Amino acid sequence: MKRILILAFILCFCQPIFAQTTGLLHGGTNQTAWTSSRCVQVAADGSKLESASAACGSGTGSGGSGPNYGVPFTGQTVVTILGTTHKLGTKNLIVACYDDANPANALDVASHTVDGSSYDVIVTFLTPQSGYCVVNGSGPAVYSTSESPATTWSIPAATHGLGTALQVREYDTSGDEVEPAKVNVDGSGNVTVTWAVAQEGTVVITQ
Repeated sequence: MKRILILAFILCFCQPIFAQTTGLLHGGTNQTAWTSSRCVQVAADGSKLESASAACGSGTGSGGSGPNYGVPFTGQTVVTILGTTHKLGTKNLIVACYDDANPANALDVASHTVDGSSYDVIVTFLTPQSGYCVVNGSGPAVYSTSESPATTWSIPAATHGLGTALQVREYDTSGDEVEPAKVNVDGSGNVTVTWAVAQEGTVVITQ
């Protein structure tokens, strides 16, 4: 009889505990329902975990969603970042590479190309390097335009609408980054790119 009473007491006592959620403070999730094939994130108020809006691995950045995608490399002269991997969906990309020091130092690249159809990025170094490369191609603060052959490319501030603190990159029709004779951004934000010989390609302006 005593065993029956003890068992009944345990069942009555434990049932409401198991029916409740366990808070983050005690190692739980404070959540009872989940969406299949979704990543889990901390809610905005910090009180619980919740299903994210996208499937795991669908973000644009390395390790999560964001405007950048980063890839590490070791002892390489060529680093290839496939468009199907960075998933930024555009040829208008900013590429930067850094060594593995702390703090990291920017690496000089011999060249980097962006395929206009696949969006594959290929970075080339003169000597083997170790570190990581970052690709940026999203966010509202980007303007790009194709330019016909000319010795001067002019992009008025009213056209790009990005203010005056700007970075300007130039690419030829093959997707290779090219170096102009001069780039000028005046106090109003008007951009003028000057070439030694007539050049055709694309200019990408970012804040």
